[in-house]
Amino acid sequence: MRWTSVERPALTYVEVLVRDLLAPLQSGATTVSHKINEFFVYFKRVKALELENQRLKKEIGQLRILNSRLQEYRLENIRLRELLKLKETSSRQFDYISARVIGRELKKWYHTITVDRGLRDGVTKDMPVVTYQGLVGRVVAVSQNTAEVLLLLDREGAVGAMIQLTRTPGVVEGLGDDSGMLQMIHLPFDAPVRPNQTVITSGLGGIFPKGLRIGYVTEVIPLPNQLMKKAMVRPFVDFDRLEEVMIINRVYEGD
Repeated sequence: MRWTSVERPALTYVEVLVRDLLAPLQSGATTVSHKINEFFVYFKRVKALELENQRLKKEIGQLRILNSRLQEYRLENIRLRELLKLKETSSRQFDYISARVIGRELKKWYHTITVDRGLRDGVTKDMPVVTYQGLVGRVVAVSQNTAEVLLLLDREGAVGAMIQLTRTPGVVEGLGDDSGMLQMIHLPFDAPVRPNQTVITSGLGGIFPKGLRIGYVTEVIPLPNQLMKKAMVRPFVDFDRLEEVMIINRVYEGD
């Protein structure tokens, strides 16, 4: 038995013509279909990237907050270590009450801060307040849980002082302005006072113990009467950045 192939009938002229006409359309439909699929794939990728971008932004924000907190802890640790060093090195002279600054008087004519220690902690009026940098001021008002501290910058915060090297006495007071400077007054015209000399408390006046650092002389100015002069003093304490202070609640006499 012999197999013979089935012969297809030849395409008519019309059929050939129709196929030729439909071929571009079929090709175009296929291309459009591919483009649509590519669009949806691209859209999904863009959406995924947007979600990933939002997640990364959130993570970066959290890391920035964490980094800021760690930086604050580091700086606070440095300040507290300095205060602890002050407490240890002067433990034979003073007892201290540590305190945090919780408020500041913003009026230009009155320079005070508020700290979070009061009567319940043993704080009383006229106790000296210091940092590891030097003298801050004195307590002028006390409540059960807080105390108000008058800064050296205030004109009412005058303190008996002297030049550490020459022991020349005088009085240091604030200028009452925003310069952050102090002035040492009642200096005789011939007193050996020069720039860069350190100024400390003299112990006179009954409030501030002797030897607390105040600042250093920046300029000596003769007064018109030619009998006296004054010295401009830059304080060691940065009053704009006070965060923690020490209140001297006991002075050991003779040490």
